Amino acid sequence: MAAAAYRECGVEGIGVREIMERAGLTQGGFYSHFTGKQALFREACGHAIGQTAARFVVTVDDSVQQPQSFIDLYLSAWHRDNPQEGCFVAALGSEMARADFDQRLAFGRGASETVIRLTPYMEGADASERSRRAALMVSAMAGVLTVARTLAGTPMSDGLLADARRFFLDSFARQ
Repeated sequence: MAAAAYRECGVEGIGVREIMERAGLTQGGFYSHFTGKQALFREACGHAIGQTAARFVVTVDDSVQQPQSFIDLYLSAWHRDNPQEGCFVAALGSEMARADFDQRLAFGRGASETVIRLTPYMEGADASERSRRAALMVSAMAGVLTVARTLAGTPMSDGLLADARRFFLDSFARQ
């Protein structure tokens, strides 16, 4: 619940009270589970990473067209229109640049997990090169998705996603 709320509203766009209301709990009950908002955010990051892996990376695991399936799903209209269910990196990346150290650390662990899971599917001379390519692909696609979200509801948004899919398929998918 918190992970979806953070992806939908941003870290500063939603408070503990609202998150607890969405969960059907009282704000008083929050402190029996968490020491503060930072602890909730760290837990939400961990949960969101699991969701991202389940939705996006497992798609790669199950596909004979590994990076292609990831790219197609990540740069889709569905992902653009449903940030609450999508990648934490795309939903909160720009906000994390101004976050405190603990938030950036929790966020970074999640982004790293996605890169680690994608690395085996990337082309490259060695593991280090494959990891760098995975990090570049995820970071760049998150940026494209962020811009597509700001343009949502316009033909430009759909065109950006389509052009980006072609670019990333040409650049990262094994031919």
